[in-house]
Amino acid sequence: MEKKTKLILIYLSIIVFSISLLMSACTMPQTKIYSLDLNYPYNEKDLKSKFSEKAVTIIVNAPRHLSQPYIVYRTSPYEMEISKYSKWEASPQEIIKKAMKDYLSSSRIFKEVKTSYTFQEGYYTLEIDLKKFERFDSENKSYGELLFDYILISPEGNEIVCSTINKRMELQEKSFLGLAKILTNAIKEASIEIGDKIVK
Repeated sequence: MEKKTKLILIYLSIIVFSISLLMSACTMPQTKIYSLDLNYPYNEKDLKSKFSEKAVTIIVNAPRHLSQPYIVYRTSPYEMEISKYSKWEASPQEIIKKAMKDYLSSSRIFKEVKTSYTFQEGYYTLEIDLKKFERFDSENKSYGELLFDYILISPEGNEIVCSTINKRMELQEKSFLGLAKILTNAIKEASIEIGDKIVK
């Protein structure tokens, strides 16, 4: 009889535990995935340049938190938080890489544009060091921040162009949707600035 009672208690415990898991799963927020609208046509000129018959490969370096699809936000320069239930459609590293490839291809600055993780022999290299792709919240305002260094290197290893992109744009709404809109604009502006710098 005592053995039967123990079995009943075990079964009841399992049932209660299962119900608790089910209820907690039902109350967890749904994961939201955000993307940037980078498929619209740029207002680019046909940027004829001395590189029009050349090929370039794009390399984007990023710290670990920007090489994964995390959405990052800060309330202090000293502390970073990562959203639990929201993320980007792709990692910021891949977003920047694709955006630059699409822009350089459409503007025809180079004859061929490809992406890689390593230097390619015979290619010019546009190397980008991504530092910020995030939201910063102050007491009264929130901003979208995009920060990276870039350098264009010849196949012989010579530096041709070297500069920094630093965009800080105020959000109209303190949300990840608002952040996606602002970073879309920031990337578009950055792409055009880099293109103009290369053809000068």
